[in-house]
Amino acid sequence: MPRTLPLLLALALAAGAVWLHLPGTTPQVTPFTRGTFAVLPEAEQALKAGNTGEALNHLRTAYGRAIFEGRPGIAERIRTRTGLAGLQLLDNTAPPDAVTAWPFLEAFALWSDDFDRDAGGVETACLSRPALRKTRFEYHITRPDGSTFWAGQPLLEWTGLWPFWLTWMETTTKPLASGLYLEKSVSWPVASYALVVPLDLRNRTPLSIQGEIAASGIAGSAQCLFTPPSPFGKAEPGAPGHWQIKGLLAQRGATLSRILLFTDTLPGPRCLSITLVRDYRPL
Repeated sequence: MPRTLPLLLALALAAGAVWLHLPGTTPQVTPFTRGTFAVLPEAEQALKAGNTGEALNHLRTAYGRAIFEGRPGIAERIRTRTGLAGLQLLDNTAPPDAVTAWPFLEAFALWSDDFDRDAGGVETACLSRPALRKTRFEYHITRPDGSTFWAGQPLLEWTGLWPFWLTWMETTTKPLASGLYLEKSVSWPVASYALVVPLDLRNRTPLSIQGEIAASGIAGSAQCLFTPPSPFGKAEPGAPGHWQIKGLLAQRGATLSRILLFTDTLPGPRCLSITLVRDYRPL
């Protein structure tokens, strides 16, 4: 018996060591095990079937999920795949079909951390295919549902409350709420409503672009501002409800960050349509 006890103790210790080093029985939960990116195979299947609209929607969903999950590396691979799909659509159609391919190339550029660099890349790809006859490139910053390309939501403020909030802040030295009133400038238009559209367009190099802005359902006068420059630039009015940003030259690392619409008519959430334009003309 005295010899058996040490043997049993040694066996127990060995068994414990083995058990401690065994992998856990509960599988590790990751975005992949949750099926977060299951839409990617569906995107590939849709591309093979020629359902380009469905494929792009799946890629957009996957990209948004990658950003939400904090996986920038995966997001960048999805962005690259989206751009390659656009190039493949250019090369696999005869004659090349820019209408079908452009939404993929547009997404590749707008998701970039350097829009000017990658927009130039996709535009060069199109210009190098003379059969396309495409020299005007439009980047749709707003979607039909009123949100921005990056799913940002327009913010509406009733400027009639600004005097009360400003008085409160002057009295208490603390703002009553976050809002555009904290930046109020005497040079701003006097209007009943201010609609702010935040943009997530990113750039590392100095950016020179043209912008076109259209507002629907706005009766009477309205004025449109934008940033940068600092503090605000004034868009040039065109036809009623239309404005242009001509020759915007943003500093390195800065680009369009907000569009502001001032109006006396209550604007709807889908009233603004914002498009960035890069136009190539023969010398």
